[in-house]
Amino acid sequence: MRRTPRLALQVPVTLTGWGVTARAALANLSLNGAFIQGWGMTEAAPLVNLRFSMPPAGLALDVLGRVIHISTGGFGAELLDLRAEGREELWRAMAPRFDSRFPTCLFCHYSLSSRGEVCPRCGRCLNLEGHGYEEVWELSEPLAPPGLLGESPVMQAVFQAVRRLSTTDEVVLLTGPPGCGKEAVARAIHALSRRRSRPFLVISCGALREWRDSELFQPAADPFTRYSRYDADPLRLALGGTLYLEEVGCLPLEKQAGLVHFIQKQGKVPLTGGLTAPWEVRLLAASCRPLTELVQMGRCRKDLACYLSGAHVDLPPLRERGDDVLIMAMALVKQIVGRVGNGVLGLAWESAQVLRSYGWPGNLDELHNRVERAVAVSEGSWVTPQDLGLPPAAVKPALLSPELSLAGARARFEKELVAETLERWEGNLRLAAQALEISVAALKRLVRKYDLHEVELSQGQWERGRGPPG
Repeated sequence: MRRTPRLALQVPVTLTGWGVTARAALANLSLNGAFIQGWGMTEAAPLVNLRFSMPPAGLALDVLGRVIHISTGGFGAELLDLRAEGREELWRAMAPRFDSRFPTCLFCHYSLSSRGEVCPRCGRCLNLEGHGYEEVWELSEPLAPPGLLGESPVMQAVFQAVRRLSTTDEVVLLTGPPGCGKEAVARAIHALSRRRSRPFLVISCGALREWRDSELFQPAADPFTRYSRYDADPLRLALGGTLYLEEVGCLPLEKQAGLVHFIQKQGKVPLTGGLTAPWEVRLLAASCRPLTELVQMGRCRKDLACYLSGAHVDLPPLRERGDDVLIMAMALVKQIVGRVGNGVLGLAWESAQVLRSYGWPGNLDELHNRVERAVAVSEGSWVTPQDLGLPPAAVKPALLSPELSLAGARARFEKELVAETLERWEGNLRLAAQALEISVAALKRLVRKYDLHEVELSQGQWERGRGPPG
């Protein structure tokens, strides 16, 4: 069953990605995905960019799509970077084109003898101008929050945490290596929260200066009352919004006491006339190292670590996110080319293996810098590994050699493919078998055949072929 109604149409679409530009036809379209006809794909490209216009208004869209299935007639793609504004415009262009008679349900394709408000089979509302619109909008909401991209299981868990924490006002601690996107996650939490219309203020605790530090989290005596008030300019700027403390572990110990006091008094500091204090802000903090480790080193107060340990989101390094590096690289190319306009169409096919195999010690910051430099220095239409400036060692060695027999080459390829698929799906037999298009039992036989038990598989996964719960 489809999550959102899909519109049947025939619209020309230009496909770009991995050194290929082709023209095809958009056969049907929804707010989440599309099916493209007429492009004979010889290899399963993981990502492709779609450029098309919606008649009659001529709405031009440039969307990154992830290929989710391939058939003889074309392929289906999930739309990845279509944000709220683009989805709103796309819906306005799609809604008038739906058949008002509804011969079949737009969701489950059940044949309708007469038009009603609700499909008798799937129960979905068919009144797209009323509650149906609200249902479509809710179901089409992408899991990736604003400003974030990724399809790997580890990032899907992060996205779920972001959406859950955006509905609360509790203090959140973000951890992860430098450059892994902690500030982007903090901004996403703010953008989805009730404070989205209020300021988002970033304070780098490692760059604070002594001449102003003493006043940042210290309450000053109000001359007209016996109560305290906060006068520091940064806190005034964050009024009613979100305060993001970058590298909170770098805050000097003598100032951490003021931060603890500030957290304790959130929204509880009275002002003249019995009014409650307007210093109510949401606090988000980030640290590259676990606060428990900093406490043991004597660099963080234990009470501060306790206050910040309520809600915790741990971001994985880029090397552990699988093909997310390709998604982000293509999105960055689109963003940078749109700003500088130098004619680069995308990434060359050879760049995919380089991006996958490189270790990315600088994480997202390094990826952004390399892609921006590559777009600037590229002399062709496609960004090559040389443009990215990655070392030759980042490219995986050739799989086959003249010394291998045909049977040996097949066995080697099969072993590496199974091992890489298991690693990509973090040892989840069910998901790895689906990706390989084989049964779980067949995958178990291959694991035994090639002695791939070094891949960590839980007993439950091995016995049932299931992934972790949730």
